[in-house]
Amino acid sequence: MHLFRRTKNAANDWIFADEVLSAVTEDECRRLAELGRGRSVLEIGSYYGRSTIALASTAAVVHSVDPHDGGPVESPGTLPEFLDGLKRYSLREKVVVHVGRSTQILPLLQDGSFDMVFVDAMHERPEVDVDLFLSAGCLKAGGCLALHDYGRDGVHVGDVWHPFGVTEAVDEFVTRTEVAPPEVVDTLAVLLAPERGTQAWDAWRSGVRAFAPAPR
Repeated sequence: MHLFRRTKNAANDWIFADEVLSAVTEDECRRLAELGRGRSVLEIGSYYGRSTIALASTAAVVHSVDPHDGGPVESPGTLPEFLDGLKRYSLREKVVVHVGRSTQILPLLQDGSFDMVFVDAMHERPEVDVDLFLSAGCLKAGGCLALHDYGRDGVHVGDVWHPFGVTEAVDEFVTRTEVAPPEVVDTLAVLLAPERGTQAWDAWRSGVRAFAPAPR
């Protein structure tokens, strides 16, 4: 039997799936639900779906991109439990599931088609840079771009230290695009894209192009 609970914020109901394995905190999920309310959302990196559930509980639609291969070779695939969680919370019809890597899926999506993009996928550079660059291309003018694990140096998996490059990538992106420093909730960094037709929008577009990772 699966137990779950709903969490309310001041505006409306949103769902915090406490039982779903994830490093995304309740405060981070709350902010994601607030940012995604009524919007078209792209999520890169869903894992078992805690953040997907929070987003889908308020968003108009969520496009989820994840290979669901579990990451390390010895890890199990995550797709069956991911889909079970969406069904358990009656959110399956609000989530478009793309099984694949961001580099495979995002180039197929229309530029500027999402109000919000949330990135919680690869954490090392240059992979973070690639996701950030591709995400910015999918974002509408005036939209918001959120990344997880900002301010976190890395994580131990067993005896192996895996360094994170999210903080450095976000800070460099902010410098190049000339946007305001991120709003930070726990380790969730939120950037706001400028409105179209402004000097800030021109600087954003120029900065995004300059941020494009070199071909490997």
